[in-house]
Amino acid sequence: MAGRAPAPAAPEGDASDERDALDEPTTDGGIPADSGEEMAARSEGGDVGDFPERDESDVAVAAPAAGSGFVDGGRVGTIRWGDLPTAEGGLCPHAFTAGGMTGTTAWGPAGAKGNQNVGSIQSEVAAAFGGQAAAPPNPAQAWVQNATGTMQVTRSYTGVNSGNQGNGYFVTVAGAARINQHEVGHVNSTKGFHDADLKPLLDKILSYTQAQAGRGTGADQAAATAALRTTLGLPANWTTSKTAFATHDTAANKPGGTFDTADVASGTYVTDIGAGNVGGTAFAHRIKTPGEAAPA
Repeated sequence: MAGRAPAPAAPEGDASDERDALDEPTTDGGIPADSGEEMAARSEGGDVGDFPERDESDVAVAAPAAGSGFVDGGRVGTIRWGDLPTAEGGLCPHAFTAGGMTGTTAWGPAGAKGNQNVGSIQSEVAAAFGGQAAAPPNPAQAWVQNATGTMQVTRSYTGVNSGNQGNGYFVTVAGAARINQHEVGHVNSTKGFHDADLKPLLDKILSYTQAQAGRGTGADQAAATAALRTTLGLPANWTTSKTAFATHDTAANKPGGTFDTADVASGTYVTDIGAGNVGGTAFAHRIKTPGEAAPA
């Protein structure tokens, strides 16, 4: 729900295999979410402004793996610090830039950002059930068909490059890396919620697919399927898990959410030290990390 720099370390995240069942397929689950981000500037008590809705149609992301799970799409592009592309904005996480000597400035959707909305699920396949009739003395059996009952969550971000941004801003190498690190943190945060809120159910569903040993049993096919639905708690558990993921991911990773607040308060996030010359060029704003010398 929920801009930056030199090629930052690619976000660390692993793709975890999961599945999830749903009687009715949906397109994009949950509250619109951020994923990468870019913070709106604030120094003391500054608020993060609301941003227009984000258009993701032109954002290229890594193709999700088959099946279900979490995909860390990494850094898929760069954007100049302070740019305000017309097609970008919305509830994607945005980094905060400390106001420094220039005070609190809302950068809005400019700069590094996530490429998916907070709380969103990128693809789902409804659970379909199969089985076999009773063959006395064995009861009828039911299972979740392979490649169904799956869900894919993907997060990637657009970073920033260091140097002259072409708009009156200069970002140091360390500053750009820190901004991109912030975006990686959003990706990792979302994966944590994915693993906590969705993975337990997805793993359980996976254990009842045709390729696994789990089975629902009953006097006939209908009874076996009903028993399996009860064992998996579908569709109630699916709805509960998905709602929990959307709620947690949105609260943490939206612009100005708990992740942004904590990262800005860490004392290591970038600050704007105002106007000055760098390499003989005058800039209205110079962005650096708190611990490094002013660029000159």
